[in-house]
Amino acid sequence: MPEFAQFITIYETDEATEMDHPYHFVLPDLDLNRYVILMFKVSGPSGVQLKMTVNASPGPSIDFILDSTFAKPRSWHEIVKKGIFRVGDNHLLVEDGSSPPGVPFAKVSDIVVLYHAKTL
Repeated sequence: MPEFAQFITIYETDEATEMDHPYHFVLPDLDLNRYVILMFKVSGPSGVQLKMTVNASPGPSIDFILDSTFAKPRSWHEIVKKGIFRVGDNHLLVEDGSSPPGVPFAKVSDIVVLYHAKTL
């Protein structure tokens, strides 16, 4: 069965914002046996922890602490292991981890999901 790369933009804006609610989206014809790439722009002060959880998976799918290179927005991508995304009813929660008190959240924008789609 032929496959092809597909993408969906789930959050796109010129202004990065603090995100505090899950984003819901569908991945048509997702091949559940393949890895998915989650791409986004991120910025924030050094020491801020960024967590991104897909479909309430055990533990965050993405979890890292920003360093000084994130003072200006950077493009970032992570490979998310297979079996976490679903064809429909996906939820992405972006949240601040354990940042120091008084430090603003990381700002995230332009979230794109790249995946393999099946064809008939």
